[in-house]
Amino acid sequence: MFQKYAFIALLILTGSVQAETPFQEGLSSLKKRASSVGSKKAFDEFLTWNWKILMVTFPEWATSVGFPGQNHRLTDNSLTAVQEREKWAKQRLDFLKGAIKRSDLTPEQQLTYDLLVSQDEMDQNWVAFDDEYLALNQMGSVAQGTAEMLDRMPRSTLQDFEDRLARLRQLGLSIDNELSILKAGLAKGVTPPKVVLRKVPDNLRRLITSDIKKSPYLASFLEAPKSIDSKRLEQIALEAESYVRDTLNPKIKEQIKFLESEYIPGCRESLAVTSLPKGKEWYDLLIQSRTTVPITAEEAHELGLKEVARISKQMEEVKKELKFKGTFDQFIRWASNNKSGRFKSQEEMISSYREAAKRADAELPRLFGQLPRITYGIRTIPAHMADSAPPAYYNSGSLKAGLPGWVTINAARATQQNRWEVESLILHEGVPGHHLQIAIASELENLPEIRKHGGYTAYSEGWGLYAELLGYEMGFYKDPWMKLGQLSNEIWRACRLVVDTGLHSKGWSRNQAIAYMKRYIPKEEHTLAVEVDRYIVWPGQALAYKIGQLKISELRERAEKALGKQFSIREFHDQILSGGGVPLPVLEKRIDTWIASRPKENTTL
Repeated sequence: MFQKYAFIALLILTGSVQAETPFQEGLSSLKKRASSVGSKKAFDEFLTWNWKILMVTFPEWATSVGFPGQNHRLTDNSLTAVQEREKWAKQRLDFLKGAIKRSDLTPEQQLTYDLLVSQDEMDQNWVAFDDEYLALNQMGSVAQGTAEMLDRMPRSTLQDFEDRLARLRQLGLSIDNELSILKAGLAKGVTPPKVVLRKVPDNLRRLITSDIKKSPYLASFLEAPKSIDSKRLEQIALEAESYVRDTLNPKIKEQIKFLESEYIPGCRESLAVTSLPKGKEWYDLLIQSRTTVPITAEEAHELGLKEVARISKQMEEVKKELKFKGTFDQFIRWASNNKSGRFKSQEEMISSYREAAKRADAELPRLFGQLPRITYGIRTIPAHMADSAPPAYYNSGSLKAGLPGWVTINAARATQQNRWEVESLILHEGVPGHHLQIAIASELENLPEIRKHGGYTAYSEGWGLYAELLGYEMGFYKDPWMKLGQLSNEIWRACRLVVDTGLHSKGWSRNQAIAYMKRYIPKEEHTLAVEVDRYIVWPGQALAYKIGQLKISELRERAEKALGKQFSIREFHDQILSGGGVPLPVLEKRIDTWIASRPKENTTL
C-alpha cells in the first residue's frame, strides 16, 4: 500500500555534511507544529503533506487519481532514488510514534494512524531484501508501462498533450535507470528466474514499429478534441514522433541487446524466491503483506488443497448437468478442448463482455445502497503486452481527471478463449468487483486520500472473487457452461494457494505447477503457463484472492446468522465497502461492530 516511497532531492550543506532532505524537513516542521496545535490537527496536516509527497514522488499514480500538476513527469526510478526512499518508512514511523499522541485522535484518525504505523513497520522489514533489483520481468517494464500510461492520460486540453509529450521525453532516462538497476542486480545475483524472461525481448520489440506513426507511444497524440488548436497539436505530434524515432527506439533496441546478450543468460535458473539471499524470510514477509493475516506457507498450501477438493465436488455436479459420462480428468480435458465454446473473433469477445457488463449494472441496486458515479468501459490489452498478460485486469478511473475505469481484457488469443468464462470475469473485474469497490472508495467523504486510493491485495482481490459468487444472486450462471466458468475461475484461485506455495516453499518445478493446474482448470495450456510464470515473479500475491474471499464470505455468514430476518444484504455490502481498503482483521472488526449495533431478530414467542 505505502511501499517504496520515492526520494525527491538532497541538499548539500558542505562537502561532507548533508542538510536534511525535503522529506526530513517536512517531518521536522510537522513535529514542531504538533507541539503547538495538538495531535488531531497535526495528524491531519501530516496526512495532507504526506499525500502531496506521494503524488509528487509517484506522478503516474497522481495521474490515475486526478491529482493536478504531475502529468508531465515520470517517477525517478534511479537506483539512488529507490534506495533512498527505503529510509522514509523509519523516518515517518519515528514522527508518528514520537510527535503524535494516538489517544488524542478521533476513532477514525486512530484507525488511519494504526494502518500507517503497521505498514511503515512492515516497510522497514523490506530494507533487508533486494527487491529493488527485480525491476523488469515478463509482466512489464518501464517502457511497456509508460506506453500504456500515455494512452490512459487525459486528452481534453492542449496542456494534456503538452504534458504527454513532456512525460514521453523522460522515458529514455527511465530506461537507462532500469538498465543500471538490472546490471547491479545481475552483479549481486539478484534476478528473476531465466525461464520467465524468455518473451521479454519480443514484447519490447513490439514497441518498435516499421511505420513510426503506428508506434504505441504515438497513438494517443492523434486522439484529440476538435476544439484544440490543431496547429500546435500537429507540432506536438511531430515532436513526439521525432523523439520516438531518434531517441526512444534506439534506447529500446539497446535494452533488448543487453537482455539477450548479458542479462537473461546470466539470470538464475532457480524459480523460488526462497533461493535468493534470506529467501525464506522474504517469502514469509510477502505472504504476510499480501494476505494481511498470520498464515504460514504450509497452512496456505493445506487451505488450497481443501478448497480445491471442495470446488471439485461442485464441478462434478456440473459435469452431470452437462451429461458427461467420463472421469473428472476426462471432463476437464473435454471442456478445455471444446471448440464450440470458444469465441469466433475478437469482436465477438469484446461484445460478449460488454453485454454481460450491462446485465450486471442492472442488478446492482438490489445488492448495494451506495453506488459510484465513475463509469467504466471494456477495452483490450495492448498488443505489445498481451502475450504475457493475464486474461483480464482493471484500470481505475478518476472523476477529478475525467477518466473512466476500464476492464481490460486479453483478446490477443480470442479464438482460444472460453465464452463461458465471460460472466465470472466481468463480475470480478467490473461490477460488482474491482470497479465498484475501487470507485466507491475514491468517492468516500471524510477519509484521507491515502485511505481512498490505497489498498491491500487480500481485501481488493478477496472482494473481486466474492463478487463472482454474487453472480448467483444477480441472475447469472443459469447455463451450466456459465456455472462451469464460475467454478473453473474459483478453483483456479484455490489452485493458486497450492501452486504459489509449491513453487516457493516446496521446491516445485514449473512443469509440475502447470501440470497441477491442468488437472483442475479447463483452460488452454498457454493461459495456465502464463499464470504459473506470474506466480513465479509475484511470490505471495496469488494467495490473497481465496483468503480474502473466504473471510468476506465468513463475515456475511456470521452477520446472517446473528441478525436473522434483520439482515440486509445492501447494508452488509455498504459496510464492507465504506471504509476503503483495509487489512482483513480490520474489516472483521468493522463488521463485528456493525453486527453489534444492529437490532437482532426477535425470537420471543
